[in-house]
Amino acid sequence: MKKLFPVLGFVVLFTASRVTVAELLSFYEFDTLNVADSRVILDSSGNANHGVTRGLPDGTPGTPGILDGGTGWTGDGSDRSVGFDANGDIYIATVNNGPDPGGAFQSIIDNQEMTITFWAKPPAADAHQNTFWGWLSPGRSSSIAPWSNNNMYWDTGGCCNGATQRLNDVIDPPDGEWHHWAYTRNSFGDKVIYIDGEFFIEAFDQNAELLGPSEDSPQEYTIGSENPANPVRHMIGEIDDYAIWDEVIDEAGIIKIFENGVRSVVSGLPAEPDQYVPGGAQGRLVNLDGRLGGAAYADDGQIISWRVEELFSTQVGDVEVLAVADLSQAGVAGLGNIGDTNTDVVLGDVGLINNGADDVTRMFRLITEIEDPILGLAETALTESITIPGSGGAVDPFTLLGDLNEDGKIAFDDFLIFSSNFGKTKEGLAGPQVPEPSSLTLLWLAGLLIPVIRRRRV
Repeated sequence: MKKLFPVLGFVVLFTASRVTVAELLSFYEFDTLNVADSRVILDSSGNANHGVTRGLPDGTPGTPGILDGGTGWTGDGSDRSVGFDANGDIYIATVNNGPDPGGAFQSIIDNQEMTITFWAKPPAADAHQNTFWGWLSPGRSSSIAPWSNNNMYWDTGGCCNGATQRLNDVIDPPDGEWHHWAYTRNSFGDKVIYIDGEFFIEAFDQNAELLGPSEDSPQEYTIGSENPANPVRHMIGEIDDYAIWDEVIDEAGIIKIFENGVRSVVSGLPAEPDQYVPGGAQGRLVNLDGRLGGAAYADDGQIISWRVEELFSTQVGDVEVLAVADLSQAGVAGLGNIGDTNTDVVLGDVGLINNGADDVTRMFRLITEIEDPILGLAETALTESITIPGSGGAVDPFTLLGDLNEDGKIAFDDFLIFSSNFGKTKEGLAGPQVPEPSSLTLLWLAGLLIPVIRRRRV
């Protein structure tokens, strides 16, 4: 592919002899799962332009999801793809909707140039579905759509003028295999589509302006649907290594990406993308002078609410069963931030005292709710194991009557200690050495009854 440019009376011939690399704005490999919230699709470009999977607007259950290792285009065990089944899309909220509404893709608007590359694997069929593989708003700055007439449509700067906006041609019906797609547009409006590293089709001077965001028209991108504000025509199939650039990548670069991947043309990318914690939520749980303590706060906002659960694990045959005690029922919950980076506070009335011989390990989960710029209302969960040292000596007989933490009363704290040790023999206890479960149950219940009997005699 060649183009002639007159420069100072000379005709200069440019060919695709070198690799020209534009700035990579976002890159979705799908290989690393986001731990705090699996809906977040991590950006491997280092720009933190993370996406989020969305379901259908009518609330139908199901969303796109990252598939198991080995599903990606390379077939390597660690290579994953994302699967679509007409059940939603990936939404990239890149916008600041204020008086200065710049977005993550503003440089595309400034340059009036772009390149989009990815691998796609729609299921084998006689014809393509009427779907969209990419859409940049506002003003339909770019949209990529295979159609049931086996045409690939690429519109830029709006729709659907064949002279200034639309590039399309017939493509092969889907064969159920991976194929690489690349779309480039320069500032003159010259556009090219490549398939599997080979030139497919081009057009010149399709120079309808790529519109930038405004206060009323945000800059947004979706993978797998039409129109971020009102998504329809959702994709069926798989996508991998979706990359968005703010300039043209030449043919040599496209070939290199097809053969060796995006990382072969961009140096310095992180080995793995940083994990995303919704709202910058931070938290911890600690033993604070014999009581459950900790903190929950946000770097990028305010914690809306928080609560704590205690987790108990017991073996039933060959199955490990996890039980959850919602401590918010006992007041271990609240609204707003608690503590900060350096300050812990007491969280409710949960004692962490152990006068038994052996150490006791108790497991708690701190759940926070926060308003997040990507996810909207989001929950994060932090699980913490707290070990309470034992005395190393013998167990006081009074412990066997139900006062397991020996604070002079039989209360909810004693039940939690009992629950964490239920089903364990003396040899297998994580906490104080107490009798077999059947005997312990009777003794613990007897201990609860003692105050009742005494009150009746008064």
